[in-house]
Amino acid sequence: NSFVWMHHLTIPADRKIVFQDDQDVVQEIKNWICKKKSELERAGINPERCIWDIGIGFGKSPRQSWNLLSRISEFQNENQKILVGHSRKSFLNLIEPQVQQRDLATAFISAELAKKQVNYLRVHEVAATRRILETSLMLNFSSSR
Repeated sequence: NSFVWMHHLTIPADRKIVFQDDQDVVQEIKNWICKKKSELERAGINPERCIWDIGIGFGKSPRQSWNLLSRISEFQNENQKILVGHSRKSFLNLIEPQVQQRDLATAFISAELAKKQVNYLRVHEVAATRRILETSLMLNFSSSR
C-alpha cells in the first residue's frame, strides 16, 4: 500500500494564504518532504511507500505553481515518487481564463512532466491525456533510434 501526502499551507485551503514572493517554493516543499519523511520513520512507516503531491495551487500563487512545474526535476530522487495535480487548476488562468478550456494546456504540461519522469499525474481528461502521452512516447522513441 502507498500513501499520498499533499503539500498545503492551511486546512481548509485558503486562496489568500500563499508563500511569500521571496520564498523559494521548491526548497520549502523539499524541506516539508524531508520533515514528513522523518516523522513517518519515527512512526514506523517506510517513506518509500509515500507519494508526494507538491500541491499545485494549495498555498502557492499562480507564478509559484508555474515555478514548481518548471523546476519539477529538482524533486527527482530514486526513493521519492512525485504526483502532480495540475489539471484545470487556477494557475492556468495566466494562459486560459475559462476552466473548461484548460484541457489543452493541461495535456501539454502532462506530456512535459512525463518526459521529466513524474510518477503520477492527476488529470480530468484521462483518455485524451493518455493519447497525448502515447504520441509523445512514440515521437521520443522514434527520435532515439
